[in-house]
Amino acid sequence: SDCLLFTGTAGKMAVELRLDTADWEKFAGDHYVSVRVGECQKLSKVAASRTYKFPATAVGSRRYGRVEVFRRVGAGAVCIDPQVAGGTNEVSVSFENTAINFEVSLNGDKPTPAPQPVKAAFPEADKLSRAEKAQQKAKEYLEQHHLEVRLSEAMQAVLRERPADPAAFLAKRLMENGELVAKLPTQKKAKDAAAEPAPVQAKAAPTVSLTPFSQYYTANINV
Repeated sequence: SDCLLFTGTAGKMAVELRLDTADWEKFAGDHYVSVRVGECQKLSKVAASRTYKFPATAVGSRRYGRVEVFRRVGAGAVCIDPQVAGGTNEVSVSFENTAINFEVSLNGDKPTPAPQPVKAAFPEADKLSRAEKAQQKAKEYLEQHHLEVRLSEAMQAVLRERPADPAAFLAKRLMENGELVAKLPTQKKAKDAAAEPAPVQAKAAPTVSLTPFSQYYTANINV
């Protein structure tokens, strides 16, 4: 990290600064630049040139900021579909022979129910309905094989590595990143609720045998 000097009159004023990076291509794959002024921080990938703007409320009377360089050491996929991974989920990111685990709480608005399809009155509407069904099947196929996350990871690797034969690199990467499917965030199983104790039945009152009054009178009172 290093410090930045803000030139100009001290006092509350907005600041705009530009960083031009020499030999930026060497660091473009996994390096990020952070520019921080007070509590305001801006993070971006290393690029040939990038401009950062800070409001007067962040600058205040400061004359110095800080520039830091970070390197990505690991990455993981997190599901952001509340219908698939609602509630609390676990995400693990492996790096440097270790791993860091996260608990992800995912909340989202309830999806708007889709309108019920109206029975087609014209052949064109029938064709539209068939097209929608085909589109839904295609979407289900992509979700079943997790192609979205695998293709995204492979494309990011291509842009990082910039291989001479990107098609062959993509094919190889897709064959290798099947492990992503096993590491996808899964919803935690709800803990079994403790079984409630069965209600204790009240003991039945003992049956009392009543002696006829005439016998009781003769035995205890009549003299």
